[in-house]
Amino acid sequence: MKHEIVRRQFAKIGGAWIALEDAQQRDLDVERSWSSFCVLVSGDKLDDIARTLRERVSSSHIDIVPSAAAGGVWVLGAMYHLENALPRLAP
Repeated sequence: MKHEIVRRQFAKIGGAWIALEDAQQRDLDVERSWSSFCVLVSGDKLDDIARTLRERVSSSHIDIVPSAAAGGVWVLGAMYHLENALPRLAP
């Protein structure tokens, strides 16, 4: 599966990143959102995928954000960090 780097909106709620569409679906108040480069890794077991990705992509410059609305886990970071991490995102 080829992963594509895209730009999406995210918010930080209670110290944790959340996809803006997840916050909207859950009716959470979001005062501010940020745009970030990201890659979606699709799958059903979001916690398992997130744990595996944290082990594979152990960078302090990359965040892992499960998203039920997107049907997977977003991997967030600067474009050059994501480009370097792409080979480690494959199953």
